[in-house]
Amino acid sequence: FHNQDLILLACGQLGKEPARSLEILEATLVQDDQAKTTEVPYDGVLICVKTRNVNRIECFLDAKLQCSFAVDDGIHNFWVPTLGLVTLPPHKLWVNSYAKVTANYKDDFKLVAKAISNIGGTSASAKAPSPMNQASTA
Repeated sequence: FHNQDLILLACGQLGKEPARSLEILEATLVQDDQAKTTEVPYDGVLICVKTRNVNRIECFLDAKLQCSFAVDDGIHNFWVPTLGLVTLPPHKLWVNSYAKVTANYKDDFKLVAKAISNIGGTSASAKAPSPMNQASTA
């Protein structure tokens, strides 16, 4: 009980931090229109994520880093390529989110949230992400 002051101080400091969140709303495998004539049967994974108080996300397919994006608060659609993966189709999507923090007059990014989802289904090829109407977490 001698650490009550320290615990109160820590709680006060944590209480000043902004709430941060990351949620994968959807991850859909998108098949290439030319799948029958090319060696790569999938173009990528169309993802929909919801972010709050984060600045950047990194997207991994089956534990392999594929790309990263700058984000702000809200719902975002992104295209994550499968190019370079040895095993297709991918089964899991991992997303790490980072927030910009300033310490000692230097900006840095800090890992603040992670999310994992199964990749569900396939859809017709689309070269640019389009809004998704259904939200589902797998």
